[in-house]
Amino acid sequence: MKKILFLAAVVLTVAACGASKKAAPTQYEFQEVNVPLSEPQYKSDASNWRAVQNGKSTDLSIAKKIAIQNARTELASTVAGTVRAVMENYARNTINGDANEAMSQYQELARTVVDQKLAGSGVVAEKVLKDGNQYMYFVCVEMSKDAMKEEIANQLAKKKILDVDFNRAQFEKVYNEEMAKFEASR
Repeated sequence: MKKILFLAAVVLTVAACGASKKAAPTQYEFQEVNVPLSEPQYKSDASNWRAVQNGKSTDLSIAKKIAIQNARTELASTVAGTVRAVMENYARNTINGDANEAMSQYQELARTVVDQKLAGSGVVAEKVLKDGNQYMYFVCVEMSKDAMKEEIANQLAKKKILDVDFNRAQFEKVYNEEMAKFEASR
């Protein structure tokens, strides 16, 4: 009887050891994803502002329109913030009285120029992916920093704000300083 109990205990122990080996929970295995147009040549640099965005739709032309609109919106935000800082600094450096009024006029002029330039921002790269019936359209748009500087300077030269003569050298100095700050923050 002792042998049967001993044998039963051994069999149960062996069976229990085998049964206790449950499969380990599966670990998520993350894989690196290669995002289209994420290489350095598609990022803003000293010469150009750039923005990369995408659009998704079952219609390729709609996906493209969404991507371009998203990219231009992002570009507008970046450019507007930088140009606003340029105009505020230029106003502070050139106006001796009611700087707020001048700043408001300078910013309005700059906003108009930025809006005009954004409409002409160029597409520098495109990539289309398809999954089933869905298209994902990636686009990179860019705007020249020098062209923006020239257009703002030309508009400032045409418009006298608070009877202050436009100082192109001072404007370019302030503009270049802000561009250097922008580059350093990237």
